[in-house]
Amino acid sequence: MGRSTIVVIWLALAALAFRPIGLVERLADLCFEPARQLGRIALPLSWFSSVHASSDGESRARVRELLIAEQQEAQPADASLVARRGLVHAQVIDRSQERADLVVVRFPPEASVLPGMPVVCGDVYVGSVLEVGRAASGALARGEARVELVTASHARVGARAGELELVVGGLARAEHSGGHSRLLAVRALQSTPGAERELRVHEDAAAGGEWSTLAEGYRLGTLVPLELGTRRAWAVEPVLDYSGGFSQVFVLCPPERAPAGELLAQDPFDAAAWIPVRATLDGMLSPWSETRQLLGGSRTGLREGAAVARGPEFVGRISHAGLFSSEVECLGNPGFRLLVLASVEDRYGPLHLGRVLSLGCDVSRSLVYLAWEESAELARELGQHARSAQLYTSSGERGIPPGLYLGSAELPVGEGAHTLVLRRPAAGRFGTALEAWTGERLGGEEP
Repeated sequence: MGRSTIVVIWLALAALAFRPIGLVERLADLCFEPARQLGRIALPLSWFSSVHASSDGESRARVRELLIAEQQEAQPADASLVARRGLVHAQVIDRSQERADLVVVRFPPEASVLPGMPVVCGDVYVGSVLEVGRAASGALARGEARVELVTASHARVGARAGELELVVGGLARAEHSGGHSRLLAVRALQSTPGAERELRVHEDAAAGGEWSTLAEGYRLGTLVPLELGTRRAWAVEPVLDYSGGFSQVFVLCPPERAPAGELLAQDPFDAAAWIPVRATLDGMLSPWSETRQLLGGSRTGLREGAAVARGPEFVGRISHAGLFSSEVECLGNPGFRLLVLASVEDRYGPLHLGRVLSLGCDVSRSLVYLAWEESAELARELGQHARSAQLYTSSGERGIPPGLYLGSAELPVGEGAHTLVLRRPAAGRFGTALEAWTGERLGGEEP
């Protein structure tokens, strides 16, 4: 065989590696299946032991209480904001980094949710319903909706601070806010703001749409000045961290359209939502990565993006599901990203940390280093002292239920970039008896 022929074959194989062909992948799976069967036979006595995500009663009760507290904190506390309105509880199930101004939520399918209805978290305005799913086969299933946040560039909402009326929507330009696009932009201003700076939604039905007045009185933030050379402009310091500071919301609608709300939108320990899976022997393919191989694939119901757990503990996410085997990217794998909740001792509900990035783990695999950007909103909440916290998965990513345990960490003081040191109870050694999440539809389009 000539050298040029070898080069052509090598390039073809490299191209397939980056752009795999379904038929080739299936044939490869079939060819390597005998080796996988030998791997099954070689498994140790862990065949006879199993830890189910739904079996730990104490962990289940603790996490359920935490998630219910999260839902209760998402309900409006001001009675005037609930009067003459219906509330439809919804949970964020998909949040894209590339399209941060759009999120997908799931709500009770019997609720009559329509485009244009306002969405809130607590007493804070979040955005409005953009699109509602109608069929199971579409990008959005029945009982799912796409929500456009107030941070979207073309979002507009009427607001009032005392007697001052203005329009808010989108983000202030980054150079106007210290390099961080987190302040809401003021699009129209009636006059110079007075002493009253607290901003609340004030909508005119004729201007804002059929449902917009339902958001009347909900908070947006505080008016703050922006010095632009010799000129002063205005922006809004938000109450809520829109980039990842919420995962439970309520859709506002007329009272007759709201069904009775669910107590818990998604139970992470529902036995019917998990299937048992077997992993190959507990070892890493390379010292700088943390991955696992499952002895099961799409034929047994496994799907890419699904969470893998050992009991109540999060192991990782299925990154590739072949016919007969699957690959799992674990939390300690550099580059792994995850939305995280934190439970601190003296706080009823959880804190939303947003998305963290794994920087890898230490040699013992008991410590995982997580890059984390602490928001100004969370920094205000934490105060001037570092806080010990228990970390859990958050909703907001299809295939990963909220409430799976990650480990413990110290939350540092101050807005900005930090590295969290996560201590895992199992030191990353989860054995071969695992479970995979099958509790929701996967593979939908990103927000």
